[in-house]
Amino acid sequence: MSQRGTVSQRLGLTDITITYHRPQIGGPGNLGQTVPYGKVWRSGANENTTITFTDDVSVEGKTAGGGNLRAAHHFRDKDQWTIIFSKNATSWGSFSYDEKEDGLRVTAKPQAADFREALTYTFEEVKPDSAAATLRWEKLAVPFHISVDVKAVVLRSVRNELRSVGGFTWGGYDEAAQWCLDNNYNLEEALKWEDTSIQNEERFENLETKSRISTC
Repeated sequence: MSQRGTVSQRLGLTDITITYHRPQIGGPGNLGQTVPYGKVWRSGANENTTITFTDDVSVEGKTAGGGNLRAAHHFRDKDQWTIIFSKNATSWGSFSYDEKEDGLRVTAKPQAADFREALTYTFEEVKPDSAAATLRWEKLAVPFHISVDVKAVVLRSVRNELRSVGGFTWGGYDEAAQWCLDNNYNLEEALKWEDTSIQNEERFENLETKSRISTC
């Protein structure tokens, strides 16, 4: 039985988690026997390899959505691999894979890499709003790039906070407006938030912030 592995990466406020089982390759040159060309493979061992996104993301430029548990499968070809994200994440491997349940398909170019006996997933090329989730096994690395609209995710979080405890003080609205100003983002709504902050309690801080937003 292959060992279970989990790897996570946070981009902004968004968590991406891959849960998988780690088969052993049994030496260089055996990948072709384990993962033959032209067949859908479970991207690991045992039950489905799964990937979760706590917010909407894009994979290789295609919208993948968020908040869902998805099964990851790979379709290996000579020059490229197809990564398949299935809506069914409760199966054992790819034996019952059904193309009709596909949520997303993207392609990735395999790259030569240092030998790995056990299959491993890593997050590489990490930036504030993107990372490459990479399958590494035998002498291959297969990266697929995941990106997040960090500002949109943070703005949604700010709005939710204003519906909670943050919406009962002048400071909550002022901080929300200040974040928009610092990021030059959503300034029209930020000005309304600052007006609400001033109505709650007129302060030097919120007056200054409103003045700065108004001049943008």
